[in-house]
Amino acid sequence: MVGLTEYTSNDFADMYLCWTDIDTQKGYNGTFNQTFEEFERFQLKQFELQFKFWVTIIDKQTSQKVGVQRLGLDEICPDLAIWIYPQHRNKGYGTQSFKIALEYIFENYPNMEISAGCYEIIPMRNCTRIWELLVVRSATKLIAVGF
Repeated sequence: MVGLTEYTSNDFADMYLCWTDIDTQKGYNGTFNQTFEEFERFQLKQFELQFKFWVTIIDKQTSQKVGVQRLGLDEICPDLAIWIYPQHRNKGYGTQSFKIALEYIFENYPNMEISAGCYEIIPMRNCTRIWELLVVRSATKLIAVGF
């Protein structure tokens, strides 16, 4: 079971390690080559943008941080992004946290429509679980899902 808590500067080191993972970079179609100090400065600037939803995903049984979710800044159709830390992938954390995130977002921002997608390197079974969750729970508010 997962919980969501506010993303803070205490989460930067874990998120930095996630971005240094080659599979994470492939999933976002880019190369990450920042130092931790550069990453930290970038993250601090991101706080100034005041995202409506930016959380750390926690395993409630172990209290371990397992990933991060953030809703993009696009006012028309923001993207709900998720990063599961490499050592915690393929354990259901993404599906569980997506469900909680969608419930929170649609309850607190009732007129919001969001987009989401899966990149080619993510196993299709993982995308399918999230897709089913999105279609069943949010079909009227989900605009674009790409695979």
